[in-house]
Amino acid sequence: MTAAVGASMTSSVSCIASTITEVSTTRRGRLKEHNEPQGDVMSPRVLNVCGLLCNLVGVLLLFRYGMPYRIATGGRLFRWELNATDEQIRRRDLLYRFLGWIGVVAIVVGTGLQVWATLRQA
Repeated sequence: MTAAVGASMTSSVSCIASTITEVSTTRRGRLKEHNEPQGDVMSPRVLNVCGLLCNLVGVLLLFRYGMPYRIATGGRLFRWELNATDEQIRRRDLLYRFLGWIGVVAIVVGTGLQVWATLRQA
């Protein structure tokens, strides 16, 4: 009778051990599915971080240089041309407008990268 109990306990232990092994293997398998290889440049994590950095650069440029949708200092205002146009003011205005557009484009590109990363992750 002790041999039968011992055999029964051995089969129960092996059954439990195989169940534990299956669960851990399945869990590892699930974890391995979601982890991208480290060398993949187009992984969702890398795309997401690049998108966030582009958004940050774009927002900082817009805060510093303003939106490009404003009336130029050296330009026209309601068909009247300003007489006192300083070349330095016009250059600065062009630079601010250019950097403002770069900020807008950086925000659009950053948002696109984040959308792409989300779609690749799904």
